[in-house]
Amino acid sequence: TRYAWAGRVRKAVLQDSDSRVRWVSDAIDRFLTHRVFGLVFFIGLMYVVFQSIYTFASPLMDLIESGVQAVKDWVAPMLAGTPWLQSLMVDGVLGGIGAVLVFLPQIVILFFFIALLEGTGYLARAAFLMDRLLVGVGLSGKSFIPLLSSFACAIPGIMAARTIESRRDRLLT
Repeated sequence: TRYAWAGRVRKAVLQDSDSRVRWVSDAIDRFLTHRVFGLVFFIGLMYVVFQSIYTFASPLMDLIESGVQAVKDWVAPMLAGTPWLQSLMVDGVLGGIGAVLVFLPQIVILFFFIALLEGTGYLARAAFLMDRLLVGVGLSGKSFIPLLSSFACAIPGIMAARTIESRRDRLLT
């Protein structure tokens, strides 16, 4: 009865698409979620994504690092009379801000790729594919996105893990 009701709701809500489009979409789904080919595609895609992150972020990181160094070189002579204040401002404050800002390009590029993969629907397929592997360590496919986002910075991964229902799975992720 439940499936008959779901079928009626589906027919009332969804429009039937062209059967050729549906056939192509189903073929892509079969490939992307295949036990072997889907995993090979996933590994290749992740290699391209992460290689792109480091390739695209490197010039921006160098630019930020040079900018922070220029500000430090500009501020240091102004505070030369008070070495403790100079050290606090140049090495502590400006150095700390620079250390955080230098990773911003990697995080922004990673989240761009995650948004792109989410928008195309690939992340759902990848989570389905990774579910098989993550079960081996006691996790589900829901842990895939937090783990993926943790490659650039642990903070977004921790924030994403907060959405997992099970306390045990959250901690394990």
